[in-house]
Amino acid sequence: MTAYERLVDVLRGQGRDVNDGGHGKAQAQCPAHDDGRSSLSIGPRKDGKGVVVHCHAGCEYQAVLAAVGMSTRDLFDDDGMRNIYAPKRDYRYPDGRVVHRKPDKSFPQSGNTKGTSLFHADHIGAAKIVYWPEGEKDVEAIEAAGGVAVCSAMGAGKSPHADISPLRGRHVRVVADKDEPGRKHARDVAKLLEGVAASVRIFEAAVGKDAADHIAAGKTLEELRPFVDATPIDGAELLDDIERFVGPFLALPTAHHLVVLCLWVLHTWCVGAFYVTPRLVLDSPEPGSGKTRVLEVLALLCHGAKLTLSTTTAALYRRIAAAGDNPPTILQDEADAVWGRTASPQAEDLRALYNAGYKRGATVDRCEGDAKNMRVAEFRVFAPVTLAGLAGKMPKTIIDRAAAVFHMRRRAPDEHIADFRERDAAVAAAPLRDRMERWATASFDALAAARPVMPEGVRDRPAECWEALLAIADVAGGGWPARARAACRHFVLDSDPDELSFGARLLRDVRTVVGDCDRMFSADIVAALVADDESEWSDLWGKPLDQKRLAKELKRYGVRSNTIRIGEGRAKGYQVDGDDGLGQAWRRYLPDAAMRDNRDYRDIAGQRVTDESGDRDNRAIRDASVTTEMPFDQPLADAVTVVTHVTHKDGTRNGALFDDSSPTGGEVRRCACGNRLSTPEAKAASKCKPCRDRAMAGYEQ
Repeated sequence: MTAYERLVDVLRGQGRDVNDGGHGKAQAQCPAHDDGRSSLSIGPRKDGKGVVVHCHAGCEYQAVLAAVGMSTRDLFDDDGMRNIYAPKRDYRYPDGRVVHRKPDKSFPQSGNTKGTSLFHADHIGAAKIVYWPEGEKDVEAIEAAGGVAVCSAMGAGKSPHADISPLRGRHVRVVADKDEPGRKHARDVAKLLEGVAASVRIFEAAVGKDAADHIAAGKTLEELRPFVDATPIDGAELLDDIERFVGPFLALPTAHHLVVLCLWVLHTWCVGAFYVTPRLVLDSPEPGSGKTRVLEVLALLCHGAKLTLSTTTAALYRRIAAAGDNPPTILQDEADAVWGRTASPQAEDLRALYNAGYKRGATVDRCEGDAKNMRVAEFRVFAPVTLAGLAGKMPKTIIDRAAAVFHMRRRAPDEHIADFRERDAAVAAAPLRDRMERWATASFDALAAARPVMPEGVRDRPAECWEALLAIADVAGGGWPARARAACRHFVLDSDPDELSFGARLLRDVRTVVGDCDRMFSADIVAALVADDESEWSDLWGKPLDQKRLAKELKRYGVRSNTIRIGEGRAKGYQVDGDDGLGQAWRRYLPDAAMRDNRDYRDIAGQRVTDESGDRDNRAIRDASVTTEMPFDQPLADAVTVVTHVTHKDGTRNGALFDDSSPTGGEVRRCACGNRLSTPEAKAASKCKPCRDRAMAGYEQ
C-alpha cells in the first residue's frame, strides 16, 4: 500500500469526505479542524518518494498527521526517507562518535565522544555549497533532497568545539531552527565561519520548524527562506572591525587616514541617505607607493565596487544608471594616465561625470540611437568615486570635491604590512559586507536626518564633503565621533598650504611680504618674492616673477595696482584696504592654515608665544561642545588655552601698547615713508622692512 492509499483510507475511515482526482491527487476534509469545505489537498511529491499534504486553512502538516494517528515517515514510500524520519536511529560521525536518536527525543552518545568532526564531513567532496542545519536528521533530509550538509554534535551551542576546516573556501548556508535557541545557534555558527567560509548566509524553513520539516512538506532547498536577523548591529563595533581588517594591509601616513578610509567604506553602503558623496583621492610622487593596494582593499569592502584602469564614460553612465538607488562604487586607478599632458575629449567627459556625480540628483544628457532614430537620454551619475594617480595630474575640480587627499609614500625598509592574498581576504571581508549592509539599512533614516556639527573653521565645500562621514561617525557612536572630527581637522584645517592653488599661494606670500604695512610698491613686493633662489617665484617657466605678471595674477582676485605714495616716493603699488585692496582678497581666498605667519604669534616684545600645534589644540578645545571626548591622539595636558592675540586701543595688533610704559609714549610710531611700525621694527632701526631693504641694497652696492 502506498503512502497516498494509506492516508486516503485513514481519512475515509474517520468519515471524512475525500474527492479522489486521480494521478495520486485528492481533496479532503481536514481532520485538524472543523472543515466543511474540503480544504486539505493531497498530492505526489516532486521527487516521487511519497505524498505531501497541505491545509489551505493554515493547519501544519504535523497537526493533520497527528489527527489521523500517523507520523511524518508515513508520508513516504521510499525506505530511505522513512528511515530518516524514524523515531529511533543511530548517527555515525567520521571520527567514531555515535549519536543515538531515541523515541523520547533524547540523544545519548557512544564511541569517540571527545571527537571534533562534523557529521558527514566526509561526504562534502568537491561541493561548493554546503548546508549546516542544527541536527543529524536535518542533514540526512537535506542530502535526500540533493544537497550536501553537515552539523556539529549535540546541536545548538556546541559548534565552537567543532573542526570546521573542511568548510574552508566553501559557501555555507546555515539553516536555523525557528525558535530563539535555534536562531542563536545559527548566528554563532555564522560568526564561527567568518574568515573560513567563502560566504555565510542564514536560512529558515518555509514550512515547519526545521530543515527536516521543510523537506517533509515537499519543499525544495531553493525554497528555504533567507533569515532576516533583527538583532541590531553595533556601528562602533562594526567600524572597529573594518579598521582591524583594513589596517594590516596598508601603510598609511597617519592614523587619520585609516579613520577616513573606514568611514568612506561604510558610506558607500548608505550613500542614498546623503546629498553629497565625497571623493577620495590617492596620489604619490612615484609608482609603487601603495595606491593600488588601497583600491584592492576597497574593492573587497565597498558596495558594488568596480575597479577600473580604463573605461569609457558611456560604460560608466550605463553602469551607474542601471544601479538605480544603489549606485556602484567606482575605483579609478592610474587616473594620471587619463588627465596627462594632452587633454582629450574622453578625459574631459570623464572629469565632468566625476564632478557632476558628486551630488545626488545629478544627471547628464547623451544622445542614443543611430542617425535616423536619435534621442536624448538622461543618465544619473551620482556615485561614490575614489581616484588614484601620480601627484600633480589630478584635476583641481575633483580634488576640491574630495574629503581627503592621501599623499601615499613608499614603505621604508623597516615598515611592514601583512601579506595580501585577495582570495583569502575576500573570504574574511564577506561577513563585514553583510554587516555593513544590515547596519546601513537599519540606520538609513537616522543618517538621512543627520546634520552633524562641524569642527570650528570647517565650512562651505569642506563641510559639504565631510557631512556624510561625520554623520556616520555620530550614528555609530563610541569613540568614532571624536576620531572623525580629529581627522576632519587634520585634512581641512591642518592641510599642507602647498595644496593651495597657484594664485592662492601668491596671495599667501604677498601677505607675508607686506606684513603690517598698509601699502607697498609693486617693485618692493616682487623683489622680496624673488629674493629666495629656491622660491617658486624666482623661476616661473624660465624667468622670475615680474610686476606685470604680479598685476595679472592679483587682478583675478579683485586686486588692482594704483599709483601710491610712500614717504617721498610715488610709484605703482598695492594698498591693503579698499574694495580693490589686498585685504579683501586675503579674507576671501586664504584659509586659516595659509594665513599663519610670525605676526600672528608674537607678543608685544616680538617673542613667539605659540605655534601651529598650539592653535590646533585651541581648536580642539573650542570643539569640546561637539564631542564629549578629546581627540584620541591629543594629550589632556595640551588642552591649555594660550592667549596669542591682543587688540590694542587703536585696533592694531602687535603694535606699540598704549600705556605709560610704552617706549613711544603712547603714540603710533611710523617710518619716514609713512608706514606704521610694529614694536620689533621700532626697537631695531625705526624703519619699515621695504625701507630697510632699500637701505641695505644701497649699502651692498
